[in-house]
Amino acid sequence: MSCCSSAASPWTPSAPSPISRSIKYRVLTRARGRGECCGAHEHQYALAKALTKLDRYALLVIDDIGYVRKDEAEISVLFELVMHRYERKSLLVTSNQPFSEWEHVFSTSAMTVAAVDRLVDHSTIIQINGESYRRKRARRTGRPVAG
Repeated sequence: MSCCSSAASPWTPSAPSPISRSIKYRVLTRARGRGECCGAHEHQYALAKALTKLDRYALLVIDDIGYVRKDEAEISVLFELVMHRYERKSLLVTSNQPFSEWEHVFSTSAMTVAAVDRLVDHSTIIQINGESYRRKRARRTGRPVAG
């Protein structure tokens, strides 16, 4: 998603990979680049344009939503994305944390409640309990395993 330039974007689309040939989808990953964002008016225009552009995908995947702390601009963009996709297009979100710990994902409890409410409405929640496949692979290959 763009906020005036790709370097300033908190979430950028990664290259599509064929999960399914019947669903048009996009995986969003956190951008590494940082930069100064433009003024509020230009930012809103760029955000609206980016959200509209992402509408062409039936499914957006946001992987590891709570993994990295985000600044206020990134939180705002993520919240707007959730609001924009609600009851319009599909959004798949992965997280290693329960909803009760999502207060650090969004800046306020009101924003957290609003986002989670929209994410769980009309959704199927799949909770996976078990060891990470990365941890299993590391152990099999003899690499050090954290924790």
